[in-house]
Amino acid sequence: MSKSAYILADGLSINHAKSIISFTKGKCSLIYFDGYSWKLPLDFNPGLLINWGTAKFKYSNIPVLNKRHFILLSYNKPFMRLLLKNNNIPVPDTFINIPDAPFPYILRSNTHYSGKNFFVVNNKSELDKIKYNYGWYASEIYPKNAEYRVHVGSGNIIAISKKKF
Repeated sequence: MSKSAYILADGLSINHAKSIISFTKGKCSLIYFDGYSWKLPLDFNPGLLINWGTAKFKYSNIPVLNKRHFILLSYNKPFMRLLLKNNNIPVPDTFINIPDAPFPYILRSNTHYSGKNFFVVNNKSELDKIKYNYGWYASEIYPKNAEYRVHVGSGNIIAISKKKF
């Protein structure tokens, strides 16, 4: 039996993974987490795992692109923003020490997703009404009318998707 390439995905990343599989014309198969268990094909014999944004699947002795520990690092949004900025990749100004942030700004938890768990803060009295804690950060408001995700593999753009608001 020949070894195959599989894309690991869960939650919101499943639809992105399906579009990548379509792009590969079936050269990859999907492994996904349905909230209860991993759905593996009966003939599961991986030669390569492509981790598409999940830290739930634990693997060993299998070559993996986008390793679990990098996924875990990417979950911490302020850390990633500071890492990107320190590598000259433009990102909105980010403040870990919230009282130092100039108004107005967006206040977010460090593990936000899907446009949830954030507040637009215009002044101190608005900030005082919000229950936030360690791990939250303030972000410069960056005006936009669209947001795109660009997926790159081996130096090639393999998919572009417009994020829905």
